[in-house]
Order: sequence, then structure tokens, then C-alpha cells
Amino acid sequence: MGDGTAFWNFVNSWAEINRGVDPISRPPVHDRWFVDGASVPIKLPYNKSEEYILRPKAPNLKEIFFHFPSEFVAHLKETVNMENRNTGEPTISSFQPLVALVWLSITQARRFLENETVGCRLAFDNQTRF
Repeated sequence: MGDGTAFWNFVNSWAEINRGVDPISRPPVHDRWFVDGASVPIKLPYNKSEEYILRPKAPNLKEIFFHFPSEFVAHLKETVNMENRNTGEPTISSFQPLVALVWLSITQARRFLENETVGCRLAFDNQTRF
């Protein structure tokens, strides 16, 4: 198991190794840690993988690319920052209002109910790391 930080530490270390960096900035930790008194390996109370692996049916997904001209992004950022100046909020990046606009557009287009839980997963600029 690992968390997001551990995952990116691994990816960054892997990238450094492939670039020939020596020594790498974050060497991997090979020490295993278990809760005191836990038997190793930990036995799960399942007989078949179908009991604990949920395999949802994938929806009919479409891949769409959007291009936002730099002038539009700059205008969007400036508009949001002008609105925030009166509230004392800190200046925000270009990324934040752009993602907010995309998210607002998605939720409005899909007509989600007000009490419906909605989630979104985005991955950006990972290609250079891999």
C-alpha cells in the first residue's frame, strides 16, 4: 500500500535513475513495517478475489481534447483575481479558474441533481515523468 506522496516519490526517483542522477534525491525505503502483534502475511477473510474486487462495467467513454488560447486563460485568471481583490483572497494561478470552469461546465451539461455526489479525477503533465 502507498499514498499519493509515496507514489510520486517513487516516480521521481525512477525518473532520476533513468536520467543517470547519482545519488538519487530520495532513495527508496525497503524497511517493512507492520502493526505490533500482526501476523505476517496478513490473511484476508476472503476465499475468492470476486469477493473483494469490484469490477464495474465501464461506461461508454469518449475522448475529447479542448484547447484554451493563452489570451483566454489570462483573461479568465485576471477576472477571477479582480473579483478576489475585494475579498482579501490571495492571487490564484491560471490553472485554478480554468479547472473550475471545466468542472462547472461538466456538471451543468450533465444536469446532476443538487444532492448528488459528483467526483472528478484529472491527471496533468505526467508524460514527462514517465
